[in-house]
Amino acid sequence: MTRRLTRYLLLFTITLALPIHATEANCSPQAIHRPLVNDFFSRGDYEGAIARLEQAKQQQDACRPETLDADWYWLRSDLSLAYLKAGREQDCLVLLGRLINNTASFQDIRQNLENEYRLHRALETNQQLCGAAHEKRLSAYRSPPCPQPVRGALASVATAADRCLVLLPVTEAESCPKLEEWQHGKPLRQLSPSKDDITSSLADTSRCCSIQTLRVSKDNGQYRIRLQGEGRDCYGGTAYDLIDTLYLLKGNELVPEQDFSGTR
Repeated sequence: MTRRLTRYLLLFTITLALPIHATEANCSPQAIHRPLVNDFFSRGDYEGAIARLEQAKQQQDACRPETLDADWYWLRSDLSLAYLKAGREQDCLVLLGRLINNTASFQDIRQNLENEYRLHRALETNQQLCGAAHEKRLSAYRSPPCPQPVRGALASVATAADRCLVLLPVTEAESCPKLEEWQHGKPLRQLSPSKDDITSSLADTSRCCSIQTLRVSKDNGQYRIRLQGEGRDCYGGTAYDLIDTLYLLKGNELVPEQDFSGTR
């Protein structure tokens, strides 16, 4: 009985070990090399290019290379361009946010390949193009000037002939800026994050102090608000927040719709 049990346990152990060996990363130079996707681009199959590049990127990530070489960065440059062509500029910006103009990231190209100027330009150009595409997608959000500017406000935008939305700075008594509706130069009501919202930029007390600008969009009688800004963690941490959040205005509540914010 003891021998049978021992055999069973041995076979069970081997069976458990097999999938581990089967899923070990292939880190040969051929497996993690940047794939060429010119054919995908030439026929406009950007999702196909993305699938191929993401597969190679995942392989590289699994291998955890000790050094990030030009091939590693060119793959991500190609992938960011494919994202842009496919209308996925947010994926592009998230990918490039760690690779260029981010001194806090160990993947920033200037920390690894300082003299690869052509590669620097490619990454920066793609980042600029994706940023421009993002702004174009949100071009309905505007900041018409308030007819009666509010002294000391961070920002104010007109919503009607006699009404404005006003973003007021942080005070000693509060951690976050206040958003109010004003009429004829006087406060009418305060607009606050919805009760179940604890994570959006205006509700998160570690990020809200970085909000600096306000834009508004009106569609079918409904107002949508875009809050933006950047700055250090509100509690003095080292994180640097990039705020870009969209809200739907429902009554006195701001309901978060999309959050494009990031941290570096």
